[in-house]
Amino acid sequence: MTKRYNQQNFHIEMSNGETYSFYCYTTNTRNGFCHTCYCSNNGKNSKVSYYNRTWESYDYQSVLYNAFEKLPKDVREICKAWDKVKVKEGQEKADAFVKNFEKLYKATSPEFKERMKDVTITNKSDAKLMMSLAAIDGIFNNKK
Repeated sequence: MTKRYNQQNFHIEMSNGETYSFYCYTTNTRNGFCHTCYCSNNGKNSKVSYYNRTWESYDYQSVLYNAFEKLPKDVREICKAWDKVKVKEGQEKADAFVKNFEKLYKATSPEFKERMKDVTITNKSDAKLMMSLAAIDGIFNNKK
């Protein structure tokens, strides 16, 4: 059996009180990875395969969207509206993260900026580490 990982569950409430549940997970493939989404309300699976990375606003967005397409029109429209809200929330969260990063970096010493000028940040973990270092530099080099 193929190993599943990074499972995330999404529950979307309809206007009539019914909840649609989507269970998403990732599996490795020979050439990359695959996202699978199971909708318990209609018993259907949706899959999307990738070679290296996704360009989604949140995990499983594409496969969820494919799952939405298999639903009745009225349910599908509510699910697509939910998706738009989730994308907006994600963008607001990302904007706040970047703003905080910029604030911390601007407060660092010239020496810190010189030491870090060739550092490449490739993911959120790298950015969080850089933010921690910038905060420490700001504490030790505060010139009030």
